[in-house]
Amino acid sequence: MRHEHGARHSRHRAPREAGDAVPARTSATEPDPKNSAPENSAVKNSAVKNSAVKNSAVKNSAVEREAAEARARQAETADLSRRVAVGTVLSLPVVVAVMLSEVFGVAVPDLLLNHWFQLALITPVMFYTGWPIHRTGWLSLRHRSAEMNALITLGTSAAYGYSLLVTVAPTLLPAGVREVYFEAVGVILTLILLGRLFEVKAKAGTGQAIRELLAFQPTTARVLRDGVEVKIPVDRVLMGDTVMVRPGEKVPVDGLIIDGRSTVDESMVTGESLPVTKQAGDSVVGATINQTGAFQLQVTKVGGDTVLAQIVRLVQQAQASRAPIQRVADLVAGYFVPTVIAIAVAAFAVWFIVGPQPSLALGLVSAVAVLIIACPCALGLATPLSVMVGTGKAPKSASSSAPPSRWRPRTGSRLSCWTRPAPPPWDAPA
Repeated sequence: MRHEHGARHSRHRAPREAGDAVPARTSATEPDPKNSAPENSAVKNSAVKNSAVKNSAVKNSAVEREAAEARARQAETADLSRRVAVGTVLSLPVVVAVMLSEVFGVAVPDLLLNHWFQLALITPVMFYTGWPIHRTGWLSLRHRSAEMNALITLGTSAAYGYSLLVTVAPTLLPAGVREVYFEAVGVILTLILLGRLFEVKAKAGTGQAIRELLAFQPTTARVLRDGVEVKIPVDRVLMGDTVMVRPGEKVPVDGLIIDGRSTVDESMVTGESLPVTKQAGDSVVGATINQTGAFQLQVTKVGGDTVLAQIVRLVQQAQASRAPIQRVADLVAGYFVPTVIAIAVAAFAVWFIVGPQPSLALGLVSAVAVLIIACPCALGLATPLSVMVGTGKAPKSASSSAPPSRWRPRTGSRLSCWTRPAPPPWDAPA
């Protein structure tokens, strides 16, 4: 009886033991395809949203930064234009009168050669037109940093001060050295500031080129999502998405062709006018123009990683950096400026010690002459002009057939990112 009771008890417990294990295999704990689909969709939508926010932030950041820099350049251009205009209008009568009278022997009105009249015209040039140069020059001298602005400031200050002394108290100097140098002050300061204006305008032109590059990128893309073609903003395209490109459309993003064949106009990237045939396995660059065929591409780069974004970023870095010729000029100035000052001091000392009377006046004239002659007018114009030509042409001309990772600097080039490397092509392994 006890055995039978135990057997019955065992038979009664079996269902309970089985029932205890059943919850581990119920539908409540096993994944349901119907329930998991919304979860996967939510994860994918979250990834799309995060990617869109990131890509939009990258693009908006570049646009906002470029807009702020453009506004700053416009204000600087307007200020420099006013200063150059004032310098040109006030210096031109003095320069023309002196050149016609002393070089060509042409008679000019006495008023134009009057020292007080020239002082009245050149004083605004000295203190208004030349203020940006003097501010930098005196700061450099205060910090004992020899550069071209310091030399220009010394030269023009010496010329203006000596001419002022000749005008106000001519009897303090011998009759043979009562010449003024107002025309030199006006020409030097106006030309140097004109060079700076050229440079600022060149950078503004490059900023316009950057905005044109940003305008190349299309705003929408045709993406295959769950087998359905969907037109979405390009900021929402994800890595690995399949994008459809039809004839005549711009390629939305960088990618690898997985199906189809076409010709693509890549002139905005490579500068080559002939279209390039593309087929499965070939790489395409965003913002290039598809021509004859249709194809599907798998996205390999989005946002700030695309070739177009890297071009824009490198141009902006080139704008913020100094040209190689500018660094060479500063290096030369580091030796040239102290040498010129030493020669001027030596000339004054020699004339003052062993020169004829009045030795003080003759020594001062000699020192001033050294400083005026050493003013680097040509270098002040040559450097900005070279920068203007380089920055204006580079972004609009052939950029490179290689990606930014394989770009290398060219000696003396303002924009190192535009140098075309040697083959193999950039879509081939290095």
